[in-house]
Amino acid sequence: MRKKTLKKRRHAPLTKKQIRIVIISASSALVITFAIFLYFITHTGFDFDKYYPQSTKILELVNEERTAMGLTPLVLDKDLCEVAKAKAEDMMINNYFDHTSPTYGSPFEMMTQFGITYSAAGENIAAGYGSAESVMIGWMNSPGHRANILNGNYTQLGVGYVVSSGGTSYVTYWVQEFVKPAAGKGGGTFYKIN
Repeated sequence: MRKKTLKKRRHAPLTKKQIRIVIISASSALVITFAIFLYFITHTGFDFDKYYPQSTKILELVNEERTAMGLTPLVLDKDLCEVAKAKAEDMMINNYFDHTSPTYGSPFEMMTQFGITYSAAGENIAAGYGSAESVMIGWMNSPGHRANILNGNYTQLGVGYVVSSGGTSYVTYWVQEFVKPAAGKGGGTFYKIN
């Protein structure tokens, strides 16, 4: 019997064009992979403005004021936005303008009813303003509201905004809920603007 010997196959060297194609393909795959990675680490998949209109614009304006004063930016919290939206709706439906709700009580009682735990909390309300920019000017010109926006203890923000279809004292109702979560708390769906 004859022994078979395997011949080594030699591949033709790649041409410059083939090398460029391989490099471009690998680079494109890397860029696409990185883009997908960035998307997933920067997006929660939750569209705050769809469920809480004006929330990201208010967050942006609040954080401009905070960073100008050397403070840490806040993050939007979905659960706090739910409280803020419910408060704005409650003011509209019950046609009142006050921090104490006939439905939920004080802002702090309301937060507790919604399962929010905190070590520090505050609330800003406004009505009748036509834009996020105009309501922020109003809040920043009010010492108490300004103090909440620039309070260094707060880390999270909830924004509520509703528009009345008529029959109420105001057309628009705005609410900001601020908290520093209780120790060990702070999970949730967040939106951060750097």
